[in-house]
Amino acid sequence: MLAGVLVTPGRALPSEPPQYTMPREFPERQVSFEKIGEVKRPTCPWIDQMDDPCRYWLVDDEPFPQAAPYVVMKGGAPTAAPFVVSPDRRSVVYLDRASRRVVHQHGGNRRDLSGPLPDADVPEVSISERGRYVALTRNGTRVIDTGSRSGITLPGVLKVLEVSSPGVVVTTASGLIVYDRRGKERLNIAVPSLLLESRTAFLKPDGSRLVVISDDGDLVETYDLTTRERIHRVRPRLPDGDPVESGAGWSSKGRFQIRRDAGAEERRDFFLDLATGRTRHVT
Repeated sequence: MLAGVLVTPGRALPSEPPQYTMPREFPERQVSFEKIGEVKRPTCPWIDQMDDPCRYWLVDDEPFPQAAPYVVMKGGAPTAAPFVVSPDRRSVVYLDRASRRVVHQHGGNRRDLSGPLPDADVPEVSISERGRYVALTRNGTRVIDTGSRSGITLPGVLKVLEVSSPGVVVTTASGLIVYDRRGKERLNIAVPSLLLESRTAFLKPDGSRLVVISDDGDLVETYDLTTRERIHRVRPRLPDGDPVESGAGWSSKGRFQIRRDAGAEERRDFFLDLATGRTRHVT
């Protein structure tokens, strides 16, 4: 049993939360996996029982003990530490609870992506579809190819919208930028800072197109990354006039897919014709 932070009647709380979580001893058991199923967040940051299930990230209702449950930022309460699963469910990036390093894990193979970090320096994490590419954002972005162990640094990045094999899409103070895997700029779209937060972006797997969804899902724009020009601007036509809830990327046949917020008996997934705005439900 390890001592944590226990809140009891009559005992004063610390005047300020700690700004650095020191490495400490934890059980040696390390969990490996083939595919990650349901993930549940830790739910009890101030409990004393460090082996209680609520103190862990849970994968398929089993503790994932090597992942740190919380970080404490300056002047704040504990918040969940990063635990980001790749869309194919075969890789995960998390903060190691013992070493305080950001770690990429695929099955039983672990790879450090950072040195030991104080909680205030723990980055935001983005991961590609199959888990090979990882972006760590904190005062700029570091994009890491976990296969070759190479990486690039992108200054001035506020948020990563997508990281994938063709490159990375980010927002800065002045707009939206697409970089290739070497860090070369491929497209720069000027966007007012107040409008950046609502945008999502999707690179085509062959790197030829960028799709940007904005205006609360009512507007979809397509850019040719070779000519750097916008080639389509449409307002999708979904049943009942519903807006696009989210993009779902490209199908294996190269058609762009979107998703709408729909009832239990309604169709949610549609193909979108990027040139006309017409939609057809995914069968």
